[in-house]
Amino acid sequence: MKSGGITTLMARLDEDRPRIFLATFVGLFVIFMLAPIMIVVWMSFSAQNFIGFPIPAYSLRWFYRIFEYEPFINSLIVSFQVAVVSTVLASLLAVPAALALARSHHPIANVIATFMVSPISMPLIVLGFALLFFLSQIGFGISFLGLLIAHTVVGIPYIVRTVIGVYRSQSSDYDEAAAILGASRWQIFSHITLP
Repeated sequence: MKSGGITTLMARLDEDRPRIFLATFVGLFVIFMLAPIMIVVWMSFSAQNFIGFPIPAYSLRWFYRIFEYEPFINSLIVSFQVAVVSTVLASLLAVPAALALARSHHPIANVIATFMVSPISMPLIVLGFALLFFLSQIGFGISFLGLLIAHTVVGIPYIVRTVIGVYRSQSSDYDEAAAILGASRWQIFSHITLP
């Protein structure tokens, strides 16, 4: 009876081993990813002017200094402006292109869609350097317009991929029914396609 219980326990451990291994791996991975962030957050409460361990005193002075440090506030404002304007521009360029490519039956449509999504397969550092050199050559360089163009180029593939994926999964029957009932192209787009 005793050896049967051990055998059952060993069989159960063998059965649970992949699950235990996966849980351990995921736990270690989460710790590996979050530990540096948690250490930086913890050190941000230090009252010292330098990073030291253990922290002798805790303070919120670095959080108050954020609003006093003008370069940080200026860069935050520029980042917000670039994010909003580049998202709007990328959407205005990518959504119509993706809608046209999703419904097109022309063989070149898949080639164009692949080309528009291709920046995703490139490391962003490579794309960033390429755009920096290219934009510098044509006179934009390190400027707000250069940042705007670069962020728009990076945003377009994500919008195209999402819109094509969603639009291809929808039936074209709704568009056709609206057209048969007399809706204009703009009405079909604004009331059926876009929602």
